[in-house]
Amino acid sequence: MSEGFACGDGWFDLIDRLSSKIEAECERLRVEEAWLEDQLPIAIQVKEKLGSLRFRLGTRSRHLFYGNETIYALIEMARVESEHTCELCGCPGMRRTVAGVRTLCDDCYPSKSSRPSTSPDRSAI
Repeated sequence: MSEGFACGDGWFDLIDRLSSKIEAECERLRVEEAWLEDQLPIAIQVKEKLGSLRFRLGTRSRHLFYGNETIYALIEMARVESEHTCELCGCPGMRRTVAGVRTLCDDCYPSKSSRPSTSPDRSAI
């Protein structure tokens, strides 16, 4: 994968399921629609952005994959699921603002006392 992984371990199962479904669709395309190996997608980047999964595909012959609506629908379903799955541990979570937007469960979300305060420090006045 040319651009690598940039997300937490909590999405491992989600990414594994997505990859299996994409692989099955690729096999169908190869057998039923005679797609060539150079036309099939390969993962080039898997990352978190704004609290959701981004899964970019390319092909062996060009940088970006263009083509199959089933694969795009699978990626979109995984993106939506990621917005409700803690990116650190995989438990049910929600999108939260902490060092950007991240999807975290209650246990992985920093407690109120450990988050930086956005109000001015009145003790210095």
